[in-house]
Amino acid sequence: MQNPSVTYATPGTYTVTLTVTNANGSDTETITNMITVNNCSTPPTAAFSANTTAICIGQQVTFTDQSTGTPTGWSWSFPGGTPATSTLQNPVITYSTPGTYDVTLTVTNSGGSNSTTTTNLIVVSNCTVPVASFTPSATNLCAGACVTFNNTSTDATLYNWTFPGGTPSSSTLQNPGTICFNTPGSYQVVLTVSDGITSSSTTSTITVNPNPTVFANADTTIDIGNSAILTAVATGLGTYIWTPSTGLSSPGSATTTAAPLTTTTYTVTFTENGCSATDQVTVFVNVIEGIGVPNAFSPNNDGINDVLMVYGQGIQGVTFIVYNRYGQKMFETNDPNIGWDGKYDQKMVNTGVFVWYLEYSLVSGASGTLKGNVTLTR
Repeated sequence: MQNPSVTYATPGTYTVTLTVTNANGSDTETITNMITVNNCSTPPTAAFSANTTAICIGQQVTFTDQSTGTPTGWSWSFPGGTPATSTLQNPVITYSTPGTYDVTLTVTNSGGSNSTTTTNLIVVSNCTVPVASFTPSATNLCAGACVTFNNTSTDATLYNWTFPGGTPSSSTLQNPGTICFNTPGSYQVVLTVSDGITSSSTTSTITVNPNPTVFANADTTIDIGNSAILTAVATGLGTYIWTPSTGLSSPGSATTTAAPLTTTTYTVTFTENGCSATDQVTVFVNVIEGIGVPNAFSPNNDGINDVLMVYGQGIQGVTFIVYNRYGQKMFETNDPNIGWDGKYDQKMVNTGVFVWYLEYSLVSGASGTLKGNVTLTR
């Protein structure tokens, strides 16, 4: 063809040769590097993002190519990462050493290449994993009681508490304060902690026992020196304690005999699973006070009037002394239940008149002294 049209599909520099002929012969001309073919496509623009930039040792980062211009090749550089380079479009890199690291991406296509570098993009810290831990002030309690939870977790910044059966039922405070449990049952308290990256949970069982009830018999009245039966009835199986124990035959039993010298209110406490209930009963005492010493006795072992005693009602304490006519002490006692049997130095004394002296106190608080004579006969 005399005037051809030629298309060049590949960039480069090309030589053109023309040969012409006629009847007389031919001639050839060559022009070297006559045609230069350029790549006129648009080069790409490099851009990328990371799913996170602040990580702990051993954690991974996913990089996402966001380049424009339809790149066909990718070349990544990750100083401090594993692997340190990649030709993947969206690589995942692990960092094992604390530090601050740059990331570089170079993208190419038929139109050329482009690079971008973000300095100090990845911050790798020597993080510690949070550990959830707490201590309740009590794990076995009575309905209506409250518990304080002491948070002993480590390396945590976020806290999530759940308190089934409690009031309140949840909290996001580091130390949630006092939680009250009003309904009997067994509840699992859960604490979940986090540092924003990893989390940890722990539980503790709180047992809430029902409160028992106890009922004591009605108030009663006795004369001094007599007794009354006190009885308590409770729900469940537990222990009984009566207080005060003064005048009681069995203060640790459900039923006890009370013989107080003065009017006394007794409290019975019933305890089961650490939970207690109380009730009260009052024993009113009719106090008839009186005190005296006989003027004669006969220690002859006939079972009648053999011992010289202090007699009376409402006696609290005594000092009772017997002297002979020469002022010699024959006998002394501080126990109103012990009397003189007519002996001195383990030998029976002769009949005669003896002098006695008495200091006394009564349950009413009254006190005084008495003295008199007594005749010892056979």
